[in-house]
Amino acid sequence: MQFVTLKIENRIAYIIWNSVENRNALTLQLAAEIKKCLDVCRKDESLSGIVFRGNKHFMAGGDVQLLSRAVKDKKPELAAQLIDSAHELILEVKRIPIPIIAVVEGACAGYGVSLLSHCDFGIAKKSSVFNLAYSAIGASPDGGASYTLPQKCGHKKAAELLMLSENFSPQDALYFQLLNYVFEDETFEESVANWLQKFTKTYSKTNQRIKKLLCYSETRLVEQLNYEKEAFLLGVMGEDMANGIDNFLNKKKK
Repeated sequence: MQFVTLKIENRIAYIIWNSVENRNALTLQLAAEIKKCLDVCRKDESLSGIVFRGNKHFMAGGDVQLLSRAVKDKKPELAAQLIDSAHELILEVKRIPIPIIAVVEGACAGYGVSLLSHCDFGIAKKSSVFNLAYSAIGASPDGGASYTLPQKCGHKKAAELLMLSENFSPQDALYFQLLNYVFEDETFEESVANWLQKFTKTYSKTNQRIKKLLCYSETRLVEQLNYEKEAFLLGVMGEDMANGIDNFLNKKKK
């Protein structure tokens, strides 16, 4: 695999994405490689946990270059491919019975926040930065953000995060129930390693049954993902996303 590595140590699987040039933004290939790693993990009955982590950055949204082509060429089917792949990854996160721990550092934006919100646990470095980012490029959310955020932090705060696309801190993310812990930068690796040791002492089959029960309460998630896809593709055909993506890409060139 080109952008993802998988290693297993002490009953923990580490799925680490390494698309550093675009801060691990989700592409079709990255999504496919993550799902391949999950397939391997599903077959390993010894695992008690799976860690999601990005090299330097957790995940800075989705593939804006692909979205730019979809908008300029008026081809929503291109964007639909990315959304379908992104949503299938969310559903895989829910389907796999092994608990998933997101370890966040650097940028966690757009779809990265959506993915984090569906993981079973979240840990972040104190210097990491969060942003929903969708409205900044004229897009509506995907990845189930419109489903999880109102549940976690209420309608008003979810509207603020999604509509204004302002940065928020790990402490904010902790308050919004996106995270379990925030660790200091200087001791981050040691703190994460010590916390993960808890999983080596748990009854993995029991935790798998608990995860299934928790996920049963989210029966409307698939329906909400379909609504998000429909809204997103309407945006692809409009002016807001065209202007927003141009502004975003022009800022990156400066």
